[in-house]
Amino acid sequence: KVTKLYEGNEYLFQVIAVNAIGQSAPAATAEPQIAKLPFDPPNPPKNVRIEHLTKTSCTLEWEAPDYDGGSPIRGYYIEKSSGYSSRWIKANRDLLDVTSKKFKDLVEGTEYEYRVLAENEAGISKPSDTTGVFVAKDPYTKPSKPGNLTVSEKHVSLKWGEPETDGGSDITGYTIEVREAIRRSWQQAGSIDVSEKRVFTVTPLLEGQQYMFRVAAENECGVGEYAELLQAVVAKSSYPAPKVTLDKKYESDQIVKSGGTVLLDASVTGFPIPTTEWTHNSRPVATSKNVAIESTSDSTTLKISKSSTTNTGVYKIIAENEVGTDFAEINVTVMGKPSEPQNLRPEHLAVKDITGDSITLRWSPPENDGGSEIMHYIVEKRETMRRMWQAVTETKSFEYTVGRLFEGNEYVFRVMAENAVGIGAAAELRDSTTPRSQFYVPNAPRKLLVEDLGRDHVTIAWEEPDFDGGSKVAGYYVEKRQGSSSRWIRLNKGVITSPMFTVNDLMEGSEYEFRVVAENDAGESQPS
Repeated sequence: KVTKLYEGNEYLFQVIAVNAIGQSAPAATAEPQIAKLPFDPPNPPKNVRIEHLTKTSCTLEWEAPDYDGGSPIRGYYIEKSSGYSSRWIKANRDLLDVTSKKFKDLVEGTEYEYRVLAENEAGISKPSDTTGVFVAKDPYTKPSKPGNLTVSEKHVSLKWGEPETDGGSDITGYTIEVREAIRRSWQQAGSIDVSEKRVFTVTPLLEGQQYMFRVAAENECGVGEYAELLQAVVAKSSYPAPKVTLDKKYESDQIVKSGGTVLLDASVTGFPIPTTEWTHNSRPVATSKNVAIESTSDSTTLKISKSSTTNTGVYKIIAENEVGTDFAEINVTVMGKPSEPQNLRPEHLAVKDITGDSITLRWSPPENDGGSEIMHYIVEKRETMRRMWQAVTETKSFEYTVGRLFEGNEYVFRVMAENAVGIGAAAELRDSTTPRSQFYVPNAPRKLLVEDLGRDHVTIAWEEPDFDGGSKVAGYYVEKRQGSSSRWIRLNKGVITSPMFTVNDLMEGSEYEFRVVAENDAGESQPS
């Protein structure tokens, strides 16, 4: 085995036999051999497609290449293009070892397009076919009205069936409304989660009074069409329906610091004695090492030890018996440090977000605010040749222009969100960025000549440069030197815009030499 060859170079080889007498004639290869890897980059991934599209998220899925180039696929890179730019931008820093990726940072109404590249030991494949341009939007509509709405007059308890259509989005719950038969305005009587039975007892009602009822289903798009009873119902006496009562302290959000204990309780009445259930963000609460539920004939308590920000949300206590159902809700906020801001990126040069001495950064809010409102964002910078980060500013905006940079130096930037608990993790730019001017200094002014000459003055004129450097010439500086002196003296402190200048206070009989410098946004030209 011959080693230490250079990939791409051609080599000839020969073999010589050796014994005690001497060496044989060499046997050589007939053709040059090229040193290269025994495999190639893979083919592009296949069947790249968008699944589960909503107005703020989508899932990108694809299949492995039909040929891996002779080397196992290491992973995949995703590139995207959006309505903000026609450029393809890498969407993941590290290789993905799966064939799907969910994006949660889409902007409603914006156009997007994705493609995928595979990588093996030989390198990266060509890009796959794109997903095609798509618009971030919800794929569903409101549900149709519930079916078979009936009423039990004994308890004024409503019961209904599922809607014929869910509008393309799962039903999340139902809204119940009531009005007196002699009135036109409807009032909300309550709502239930889709996980509960489609039965609801309306209380309190006046015995002997006539009422009308209606029910509507709800999905992610909103409340759908109402199903209404065709005739009025008279309220009659019955067993007391369940009633969930909360202490006044629960009228405001319950604030708990991350790691603390969440303790919630409610009073429950009704006959027969109601059963109780706790839900968190519409999902049943299961007991565990850190979660305990204790219920009696007239109360129920939920205790969560060592809480975290995932325990933030709406806690619902549901009481139910054969007469009906009641519920109450408690809002809980567990405060922790926020996560890092999303999508930190400098703006593209074409929109002038990079100049000779500044760079504009833009980012999105964190996915998780730690349960406490973001107070501001901290922007820091660091030159690549240094280790220490420097604070730039604190801002409530999602965009900031970092100024007073040195053109040509390389910088990296990071942004952190801060809430009442503290500073979250930093979102750092993947690559360094170099401030560069978008313009050049102009060429020197042309055809400098003397227009008028007197004993103590001279008027000179000139033509503008034949190239302004891409930025309009702001004006000119006139310089002079006397006799054999090597020192040039600038005659005007500020730029003059006219291509003509009169120099006064000259000494009669003395020799003078003049020249002109042009200036634009990039700087000063060479002298004329």
